[in-house]
Amino acid sequence: MRAFVTSAAIVLLGASLVASGESAPAAPTRVIDRTFSCTTIVQAGVRQLYVSGSEAVPELDDLRSLSHASVVSGSYPHGPRLISVSAGRTTPAGYDRFLPFYVDGAYCTPSTARVWLSTRGLAGGATGQLGERLKCYPTRKILLRARVRFLTPTSLRRNQGSALLTTRAKVAEGQFALASLGGKPLAYASVSESGKTRLFAVGGCVDD
Repeated sequence: MRAFVTSAAIVLLGASLVASGESAPAAPTRVIDRTFSCTTIVQAGVRQLYVSGSEAVPELDDLRSLSHASVVSGSYPHGPRLISVSAGRTTPAGYDRFLPFYVDGAYCTPSTARVWLSTRGLAGGATGQLGERLKCYPTRKILLRARVRFLTPTSLRRNQGSALLTTRAKVAEGQFALASLGGKPLAYASVSESGKTRLFAVGGCVDD
């Protein structure tokens, strides 16, 4: 009888999660590969997207000692950060309050569309330690695919008090690609625990 009640409770819990629009966290894994449809923001009458990245500076004992890449929509740096990923084995100062990887669930929703993690048709390369930031002019909706490998198994969860989908596990390497709804490549970035960061984009994106 107790086993039946427990099973029924699990079923009811699953039903309540579905009804509320949430899903139960997936089993922990070292690799998270997700695709999203994201809404971009209008700034001064124009939709803008900032794709930035910087290589690690090992000599520094702060978050700049991590390889980092992110995408900001609207105005930089105050617009919503659609995705952020930082890789490295070190634990620099301030890391306990830091999110190594997240996607903003307020602007990005899961998608089954196919997005290639490729630099084909894009121009770019290593960002260097001083970093690089590119301004692009997207359509209202874009596709975002992120593939991240972690040092330990983890699950993507909604961050308490916000719409961020995140995990606090350390990142070994990560990459993401942006594309139009039709699949046309827009930008690509990759980070690595080695400290290297690469950034690529279409010709319509300009240095900012």
